[in-house]
Amino acid sequence: MRDMGNCGCEKVSENPEIKVQTQEGIPQEGQNNIFTEMSKYNVMAVQEHIYDVLPRVFIDGYSLSKIALTDQFVNCGKYKSRSGLTFEGCTFYNNDSLTETRGIYYILDAPIYYFSSRRKISRDENEMQQIILNHVRQHLKMNKRLLVSYNNYSISVFDRFVKGRVVKFPISTQQGHLFVLWVPRVPTELPYEKVNRIEVYNHQMEFESEVIRFKINVLAGQAELVYNDTDTHIRGTIKSPDHEQKEVVLSHGSFYLITHQKPIQRRNID
Repeated sequence: MRDMGNCGCEKVSENPEIKVQTQEGIPQEGQNNIFTEMSKYNVMAVQEHIYDVLPRVFIDGYSLSKIALTDQFVNCGKYKSRSGLTFEGCTFYNNDSLTETRGIYYILDAPIYYFSSRRKISRDENEMQQIILNHVRQHLKMNKRLLVSYNNYSISVFDRFVKGRVVKFPISTQQGHLFVLWVPRVPTELPYEKVNRIEVYNHQMEFESEVIRFKINVLAGQAELVYNDTDTHIRGTIKSPDHEQKEVVLSHGSFYLITHQKPIQRRNID
């Protein structure tokens, strides 16, 4: 180890104050311009989270399919016809104003307000926003954020809800846009059947023995939730006219989510 006392070096503290100086020791002119002129942009980062059960409502991060293991959900997908006369969507009501929101929400309780009509309430979306405000102001005098789901014929308002997160579970196997993901167990009992063959768009999966296939709600794509309830691994194959055959292995006692994004075209291609 070098002797700091004999090397002629200056000892630096653990948290030194950094100064930008010229050779003469005078701070450079305009050195702060780089901070005021920096470009503004966003970067998406992934935060790791450990799940012991599947969320009841979530979005698969690979296919962007909306998945619900319950019927208590609201799909906040934005739709507007070419004519603009037919529409649906979701918005937040907060501080007497509306803010559009998208995604999927787990609903914890029945709507606190509901209004419907056999005829279209409005054919203009901007007018519909004002109608929503009028209904909330008149019938719900609440100082809290509310979720409003609407279309041409109805308005539903919820005060207890949880937004589904975008989650990327570990990939077990992939074939094109088809993902086989290792996921945690289900949080509640679900209807199921035993199958040894599953088809997702133009991908056919065949297993050497039966697996449990659960009934789930899927939007904006296609997904299947399966479970190997045996004491041994189950092997299978994935075939597609557009890809090489792949082998898949379902570990014993494990759950798998099979997802595929909605094809851009309706032709039978990936």
